[in-house]
Amino acid sequence: MNLFKNIYTSKSYLKTFFWISVSLILFHIYIYLILYFERNTPSQIKAYDDALWYALVTVTTVGYGDMYPYSPGGRILAVVLLFCSVGLIGYILGKVTNTVFIHKEQKKMGNFGTDFKHHVVIIGWDDSSKQIVRSIVNERRTVAVITPHKHHIDEIYQEFTNMYVFVLYSNLTNYTYFSKANISQASVVVMCSLNDTEKLITSINLKAQYPEPRYVVTIDDQTLFDTFKNAGVESIICKNSIASHLTASYVFEPAVAAYSIELLGSSPNIDTPDIEQYIVKPENELCSKTYGEAFSLLKQQFNTILIGIHKRIDGKYTVRKLPKDDVLIEESDYLIIITSRNQSKKLDSFFGIHQGFIG
Repeated sequence: MNLFKNIYTSKSYLKTFFWISVSLILFHIYIYLILYFERNTPSQIKAYDDALWYALVTVTTVGYGDMYPYSPGGRILAVVLLFCSVGLIGYILGKVTNTVFIHKEQKKMGNFGTDFKHHVVIIGWDDSSKQIVRSIVNERRTVAVITPHKHHIDEIYQEFTNMYVFVLYSNLTNYTYFSKANISQASVVVMCSLNDTEKLITSINLKAQYPEPRYVVTIDDQTLFDTFKNAGVESIICKNSIASHLTASYVFEPAVAAYSIELLGSSPNIDTPDIEQYIVKPENELCSKTYGEAFSLLKQQFNTILIGIHKRIDGKYTVRKLPKDDVLIEESDYLIIITSRNQSKKLDSFFGIHQGFIG
């Protein structure tokens, strides 16, 4: 394939070189013909540099009028050059316009890639993807969307700015091409708009090529949970199971269900409660404090409730929900909190970092 591509490229260069050479030869023939026809006339075109100047100002349609042919033959050549110059200018403008258009289209389809790092990669585009991107962008995080449909590109860029969102137009089985979304330096990969089988195949292939990111998958069939775990997918969400639990909760505990929906929602209202997680840096005052001490401090200073700690145990993170008061908070632990959105800036300043998982 590369051989054919190289041959095609070589032929293209040879063709361009050929026509440039022919054009230069014809241009010089034209100059000598002008000199021949104007040799015995009152024309100021007497030397090679005069003829070259006249030809250049004519072919560029500048036409200063300081030199012009007197002989019938010279005037016929002038008309020919005028028509050629109009065609040449039109050809060049057309080429430039076409090149600019192709460049814009290539950039729009993501063919030049992105320099996003520690971003989220979303494979596939549907209503679920849109909600996910909206939530990510609300948190001022970058996201790359990979879609196999061109009409999705305009739809995405109409709602989201390219400062936070990059779109790659690609077949969803062309895993090598996903490198243009800088997937190897992404923090999370989320799979949407695929059925469970396609998600499983995609997970296996992507994990083989890009093992660095954390993979998040939503599935319909709960019996495939262990299969996805064995494929190396860290986070698996069963949509049917969650929907069933929420429905049952609405039946028996409607207030709990409503509050759960509000916590998990993406409402921009600053008074809306939200569940967030912050990593504990070594310089943070909560580092080396107990859960009980951290609970009291966060409640008093930020009206925020500490509900769990995400601890790394044996190389893997484990959530400890409502741990005992004497559990020690260590560097790189994540604190899981319930807070109102109007406290986000204060908490960002307190922890020295924006909330979320640091991949």
